[in-house]
Amino acid sequence: MLGNKLNILFIITHDTGDFLGCYELDEVNSPNFDELSHQGIQFMNYFAVAP
Repeated sequence: MLGNKLNILFIITHDTGDFLGCYELDEVNSPNFDELSHQGIQFMNYFAVAP
């Protein structure tokens, strides 16, 4: 598997919580984040004391 590398994009936004459309609340219009989420892996159980 020497030639197969994963592409990893890790995005942290401040104070959006689960308000993005990809988290089913859709209070924040985020079509690009939603599309990335549907194509990859999404954290559904998360917690941060400070961003």
